[in-house]
Amino acid sequence: MPAVVPKRLALADARDGSVAPFADIAQTRKPPPDVAAPAAESATAAWPYAPRLKLGYRRFPFTRVVSAAPAITAGTLDPNRPESFESLSLDLYAISWYLRVGLSTQFGWESGQFNRTGDYFFAESGSVGFQLPGRFTPFIEAIAGAGYMRRKQADFALPTAYWQTGIDAGVEIYFARRAYLSLAAGYLHPGNLYLMDQNLHSVKADTWSLKVGIGI
Repeated sequence: MPAVVPKRLALADARDGSVAPFADIAQTRKPPPDVAAPAAESATAAWPYAPRLKLGYRRFPFTRVVSAAPAITAGTLDPNRPESFESLSLDLYAISWYLRVGLSTQFGWESGQFNRTGDYFFAESGSVGFQLPGRFTPFIEAIAGAGYMRRKQADFALPTAYWQTGIDAGVEIYFARRAYLSLAAGYLHPGNLYLMDQNLHSVKADTWSLKVGIGI
């Protein structure tokens, strides 16, 4: 009767020549693991970072308040006397994924080197918008806020209330893990409310703004 050939092979031990436990041929012929799988999974994984904190710089055109001038009503904007502002802000995003909700603390000052009057403001703003998280994170958000503005009129300071509304659209570009550079342009509607000659006046404008920042 012919001998039955076993399906297992005896492996010789290289140290003492003894026979090692039988090894299954099917196990010794298993294909190598798919090394490309982790790379494919990482390529399709969601971007792990979203904006949380940002230091921003904004510039926007505005104008001086006219207190007394021929043919110009007191408390109106003089188109012949432009006054641009610059501001620094610290932006904190409490919610930041596809929906972003933020709070911004701002300090702004009158820009330029000549014919400056020393106007400045403090303001607190909120923002709500949408973004697409990724190494390049495009976003659009609506902003609204209010605060205090000091306007200089002739030789006296005029305390005023300040407010702003607007829309920013831009992109945040990640360059080192959580760190990103932010670029945005938008529409801004700033205004003042103040008391002059025992009357309450308000001035406002429609303008544009540019904002850059760096954050994590």
